[in-house]
Amino acid sequence: MSTTTEGATAQAPTPEPTPALAHIPPAPTPVSDEPTASSDPPPAQSAEEYISKKARKRALREQKWEAGKKQRLEQRQEKRKELKAVKKEKIQKGLFVPKPRWRPDQQPSTMGVVIDLDFEDKMIQKEIKSTAQQVIQCYSTNKSALHPVSLTLTSYKGAIKDNLTHMSPDHTRWQTSKCPMKMLEDGVESLVDGGRLVYLSADAGETVEELDEGKVYVIGGLVDKNRHKGLCQTKATQLGIPTARLPLGDYLDMQTRKVLTINHVFEIMLKYLELKDWQQAFLAVLPQRKGVKAKGADGEGESVGDGDGDGDDIVEADDAVEGEEVDNAGGDGDAAEEADDADEGQAE
Repeated sequence: MSTTTEGATAQAPTPEPTPALAHIPPAPTPVSDEPTASSDPPPAQSAEEYISKKARKRALREQKWEAGKKQRLEQRQEKRKELKAVKKEKIQKGLFVPKPRWRPDQQPSTMGVVIDLDFEDKMIQKEIKSTAQQVIQCYSTNKSALHPVSLTLTSYKGAIKDNLTHMSPDHTRWQTSKCPMKMLEDGVESLVDGGRLVYLSADAGETVEELDEGKVYVIGGLVDKNRHKGLCQTKATQLGIPTARLPLGDYLDMQTRKVLTINHVFEIMLKYLELKDWQQAFLAVLPQRKGVKAKGADGEGESVGDGDGDGDDIVEADDAVEGEEVDNAGGDGDAAEEADDADEGQAE
């Protein structure tokens, strides 16, 4: 017979079933004070705010260049002093004979030449700088010529004057040199009353057969890459100034366009005063790269040797550019349009 006691083990309770996963609520997303990255693209910069990488590099180069200007100037000045000391020592020892600043046989001409600078508004900065550089070359050529002429600048002001001052800070002393160059703020019209002016223009109907030493010849100081054709001819006509062109086509055949730099026109005139021969004057000045050939008696071109130089001996200056071409004196008015080898500009 079996009996039960109070200490008998009770039956274990049945465990409750686990609820289904579908009934578990999702865990809350933690909230953070830090901003979250947005997938939206950044707002586009305006045209005024955007600076390209190339522009930034260029700006940095310009800043670096400006910052080093003073140092470069001091280095150039020191180098000049050293070269001057070496040259002086060689002269004292008889190892070097300096070239005279002035020709001992110099005989000044009574002829005048005016460079009309009243075209600043027709040129960009590079062309203005080139014009100023060619003016400097004209003065240098004149003071070493056999027959220097009376050289005058008109409309000497504005950016042209600023560039001359930058390239040659002491250029105002040229007004009192042995071969002075006058610098007038007034335009070429202020000189009309004398009745001696002749404006050189490739578009003129008349040809200069020979230079009259009683005249004043005007060269248009314009470098414009041929954007303003006939400008000098029109201006001279309005002012009542006679025009003429140098007889370039009568004596030469050229493979390039018949336009000349300001300083080439001036040098040709000086060389003619010395040689009294147009053909020889042209050949002595014009560079070989123009493919210059002398015309024979039958009009056929004859190959000739090089001139005295290549025409590129423009006075060097900081940031200066090569001399560009001016359509104000040579040719027969029908200059060819093909480009020259040296990306030269054209002007009236």
